[in-house]
Amino acid sequence: MAFEDINQRSDILKEYKLNLIPRDTQGNTGLGNKVFYDFLREKQVRLILGPSRSNVAESAGATAKYYNMIQVSPSAASGELSNKDVFPYFFRTVPALSAANRTFITIAQTFGWTRVAILYQSRELFISAATSLRQECNKNKIQVISYGSFLSDPKSQIKHLKDIDARIIFGFFSKSTKTMCEIYKQKMHGRKYVWVINTPDKYGWWKRSLPGVNCTPEEVNEGAKGILSVNYMWLSSSHKRTEAGMTPDGFHSKFAERAKLLNINDTDYRGFAYDAAWLVALALNRTAQDLGPNNYLDTRPFGNKHFSNLLKDNLLLTEFQGVTSYVKLNDKGDRSGVFEISQLKGSKFEAICSHDVRESFLTPYPGAGFQWEEGRPPVDRQSERKQLNTISMTVFVFMCSMACLGICLAFMFLCFNIRNRNRRLIKMSSPNLNNVIILGCILSYVSVILFALDGGYLTADLCKARAATLCVGFTFVFGSLFSKTWRVHKITRIISAKKKVIKDLHLFGVIGVLIVIDMIILLNWNFLDPFQKKMKYLSTFNDHDDDNIRHVPYMYMCEVNNIEIWLGLLYSYKGILLLFGLFLAWETRNVKIPALNDSHHIGMAVYNVVIVCVVGTPVVTFVQDKQFEASFIVTAICILFSTTSTLCIVFVPKIAALRKCSRHDDYRVRTSTFSSMETHGSINWDTNSCSCYHNNTSNKEEELQRLKDMLNRLQQEKQKMLQNGGSYSTQL
Repeated sequence: MAFEDINQRSDILKEYKLNLIPRDTQGNTGLGNKVFYDFLREKQVRLILGPSRSNVAESAGATAKYYNMIQVSPSAASGELSNKDVFPYFFRTVPALSAANRTFITIAQTFGWTRVAILYQSRELFISAATSLRQECNKNKIQVISYGSFLSDPKSQIKHLKDIDARIIFGFFSKSTKTMCEIYKQKMHGRKYVWVINTPDKYGWWKRSLPGVNCTPEEVNEGAKGILSVNYMWLSSSHKRTEAGMTPDGFHSKFAERAKLLNINDTDYRGFAYDAAWLVALALNRTAQDLGPNNYLDTRPFGNKHFSNLLKDNLLLTEFQGVTSYVKLNDKGDRSGVFEISQLKGSKFEAICSHDVRESFLTPYPGAGFQWEEGRPPVDRQSERKQLNTISMTVFVFMCSMACLGICLAFMFLCFNIRNRNRRLIKMSSPNLNNVIILGCILSYVSVILFALDGGYLTADLCKARAATLCVGFTFVFGSLFSKTWRVHKITRIISAKKKVIKDLHLFGVIGVLIVIDMIILLNWNFLDPFQKKMKYLSTFNDHDDDNIRHVPYMYMCEVNNIEIWLGLLYSYKGILLLFGLFLAWETRNVKIPALNDSHHIGMAVYNVVIVCVVGTPVVTFVQDKQFEASFIVTAICILFSTTSTLCIVFVPKIAALRKCSRHDDYRVRTSTFSSMETHGSINWDTNSCSCYHNNTSNKEEELQRLKDMLNRLQQEKQKMLQNGGSYSTQL
């Protein structure tokens, strides 16, 4: 039909007539090679219009360059044919499959998609197109999160796409029905997903079932619903007259009549074939003009390189309005072309818009539009909403309030201790050590407030302050309790020949040693591996109302590079101290020395601190990375409980006893001092006590009996030592 129209024109090749010698390769590479060699042997052709299939075109084209044979194909779309090093004489009027990549990119840019996946079938035709699309995406700053292929079964690839939450998928495959079935099975369709595909399978693949496809036609259709298809613009939508003198609609009508008359099947590539014939004719016409008079086209030697190169140049220079849109080849012999975007609505594809790959926008058709389930295009990913994970205001206020109340309580006990430091009841309990306990408790309360300051308030200095206040505060409190317990244990277990008084100064020395150890660890920690403020992401979760939103909680943490080493040092040192303190408390559990009137309470305080540390430390370590607020709550409760209970255990009995005695003057009871001799020194055991005057006679009798029992025990001990040859000293 094209050659008839061309041969009727007097302004094109007026001295020539184009003859078409048809041969059918049946899409077979071997048969295509035979036909090609037949043409070469007969030496009757100057140019090959074809082949139509990419596999045949590649096979014949690789040989054609050695014979300087021009090929112009109307339908071979493989991207490999664009390689001019391999196919220097190959041209085509159908756009290369990779030419559609510009349309894919424009679609993504139109809807604001910057995160896509590419899925293609492992065929050479699709491999080159997918590779080119990936490169185009990278150039246009579109992230390709997956680039996968399948040979025959797309199941594993689709599962992978679902696992990585791919929502916009670009596809190149011919097994469309099987792919849509798998999409349906894995629920990769619907409001969250958009499949944009380019497939040569055009006839009802979305509503059929094939052998090996375990889906009904309805399920295949459901999986494909809403899909976007990018295809060639088979005929131009323009109403302009073409080089042939007819409009695209006129060509369509004329071809339909001819096909009906000749009883041949219609083909989508009819327009490209018609334009290919006109491209050849116009290029030959230019070549004839370039050769000049008396240099006829049909007299050129077969395979003449000069002629082939001249015709090649004219093919690249020729441009005209064709029935498939404007025809102009690039330097690779490819045509840019126009593509049409259709969407499957229900069970029918509706053409929505077109795209000229030379443009950066889509051209919508009147009355047509994209249809989305939510009324708007799906997003290419869950939008991440970062949220700083901080302690809730309720918890913050409550814990800080408790800490402040604890500090106030500590100052009340401090005032009480200072005010009554000269009264025997307080003086005999070492008020200076009690002050150290209070100071340690205040530091512990302050550490709770410092731990509550998180998020934007957190700094490296705050991290240091947290560690220092809690560490030193613990040492002040437990060190004082430990030293007091140690004195009680020493008094009740060591009896020597020399008098040796265990003064408060000795106990302060014990505390000082512990503080020095703390300082050594903390200073080395600070200089060798300082604290840093670091952001840490927590487990993400989807929004309850909109699954397109994913919340990404994060928090700021105090971190060091070798936290295990430093915590190991502190935990080991403090753990040994706790174990030793626990041992001393157990050893002195039944001791009641009036002169050291709070010895039993000290033991209770030691038990309290040990239990809280043993229970609280593992819990905090386990939950701190998973439940930030829970970790803080546990930490704060442990500190508040152990600190407050220690204060109350140490000071409340003193306040109660002092109130009991406040109605009467302090009176001095009989005191006895026992000094015993051992081989390694002496110790003074002062058993002074304070009691109140009671009207109740029975209480007086009980007190008198207790003192008598104590005197008897001392006398018995004295007799034993005399029998052993020892010496003693007694003070009453």
